[in-house]
Amino acid sequence: MPVNLDELRRKVERALRDKFGFDDEHMIPWLADFWDEYIVAEMEEGAYWQIPYSVTDEGVEFADRTEWVKVESQRIWVEAKAKLMEPAGKPAHTTPSLAVKALREENGGVVVGGYLLLWGDAEHKDLQGDYFTTSTWLGLSEYPSVPALFHHGLDGAVGLAVMGKRVKAQADDTGVWVEDWLNKASQYWNMVKPLLDAEALYYSPGSAPHMVKRAADGELLAYPVVEDTVTPIPAQHRLRERPVEQIKAAYKAAGLSWPDLDGSAGAPESGEEKARLLAAIEVQLKSIELEEQL
Repeated sequence: MPVNLDELRRKVERALRDKFGFDDEHMIPWLADFWDEYIVAEMEEGAYWQIPYSVTDEGVEFADRTEWVKVESQRIWVEAKAKLMEPAGKPAHTTPSLAVKALREENGGVVVGGYLLLWGDAEHKDLQGDYFTTSTWLGLSEYPSVPALFHHGLDGAVGLAVMGKRVKAQADDTGVWVEDWLNKASQYWNMVKPLLDAEALYYSPGSAPHMVKRAADGELLAYPVVEDTVTPIPAQHRLRERPVEQIKAAYKAAGLSWPDLDGSAGAPESGEEKARLLAAIEVQLKSIELEEQL
């Protein structure tokens, strides 16, 4: 007999709340993901568990807590919960933005911060097919201060010019948070500033190829970070969150043609022109997001 998965999910969710109680203020337990043999649920604020279950004539039965497996929070779960809670005016914890933010002015420069990388797994890889875990050797203690570059030194105008240096690195449950001091006296500051203002810059870690070790499935076993890159085009997550059709729509809305940003014909000639272009596109993308929420 065919099973109505929506009805089954609601049945499992009701059983979860009946068995463990329901905290209406924090919306816990929260059924984040649903499979035929297990669920993923937020059982304490910010703590997610994979919980086996079975459906019998008596109802839904959940495995003993000793069989639960704690899993890392996924952005999609947090955002889905936040959308449900916001209309009611309830506070929802959210994953910190991936965009690099200006934090404070210091010693003639600006200290910026953001997530250099996020923890992943075999189902959540970056655009190069790799993923970091809490077991990845990053060399954070061995290399506490590394240079800050723009787009891994690959930008034709900026090249390997050092924009600043790292002043802090700290791993947490989400990934690795870093802060870098950027020199406002740099000739490229006027390129970086509009991107920061538009929240269009993201961190991307750089390593030396001969020092990188990876498993067959893309898990990074060793990836000593030797430079903190700020870039509009990070390998981790960002491009997957922007469908190509939406990006092209933003170009059109901004009155811009669809250029090749990698240096072929039609690409902006200078890094500063590219920065202004990308900042304008990001503003349009944010406008599209706001319109979609209305």
